[in-house]
Amino acid sequence: MSASRDEADKIGAAEHFPGQNPHPVMRIDHGGKVTYANASSTPLLEMVGVGIGDQLPNEWRDRIEDAASAATSIELNIGPRTFELLAVHLPEQGFTNLYGTDVTAARLVDKFPDLNPNPVLRVSEDGELRYANAASEELRHAIGAEVGEHLPESIRHRLFDVLDGRERELPEVTDRHGAWRLTPLRIPELGLINVYGTDITALKALVKFPDANPNPVFRLTWDGAVAYANPASADLIAGLGGSVGSALPEFVHEPLLAAARAGNLERLEVE
Repeated sequence: MSASRDEADKIGAAEHFPGQNPHPVMRIDHGGKVTYANASSTPLLEMVGVGIGDQLPNEWRDRIEDAASAATSIELNIGPRTFELLAVHLPEQGFTNLYGTDVTAARLVDKFPDLNPNPVLRVSEDGELRYANAASEELRHAIGAEVGEHLPESIRHRLFDVLDGRERELPEVTDRHGAWRLTPLRIPELGLINVYGTDITALKALVKFPDANPNPVFRLTWDGAVAYANPASADLIAGLGGSVGSALPEFVHEPLLAAARAGNLERLEVE
């Protein structure tokens, strides 16, 4: 068995088969020689210009030693991809392990919130507010949330109920400028939750004053009768063979009422 095969077998036994790891795993001896690299490490090795058995350039050896001593990671850009390289120094075994993680998606998510004109919050799994963009200032004041502190219990429970499927209705919050609907989204790569605020001020106004809505709005009783219809719905109601105070045909009101009872946001198309 060759020396390189022996080395690979040792690594497999010690580190649970890094050759099957989708992330880069490499090993550097104290002299700066690359003694092992799994297949996922190829882009990193090509960038540095070395292969297994080659010496690292002094610049890279120094960067790795500094990162291992300071317990920090090295960030590398390879084309459109971004990698974080963690160096773990094992002096008693005479080598340093390098663990790479592709953080491209995470970096894009990190950059995105500041550019969003709507509120974006970032919350930990235990409900701590870790980040808030500038557009969320009024919203944060309305719910009493500060970066570095836990969200108030009431809003925290509502968000996690939606995330975990216990609740379908998204939380709504009102600040001095209007109303916001909050949509939570888990980002598993970061171990965090993004909460996106959508301005529903105009929508809330139209719900309260449906006569002002340029689109058809009508209300049904639970037996299918039209209890209200705004002016824009006149042609639609007439075309369906209904009128205010009378029931719509069964093929229209039965699926609508069934969806309402089940809490489903289903659409019914009619001509």
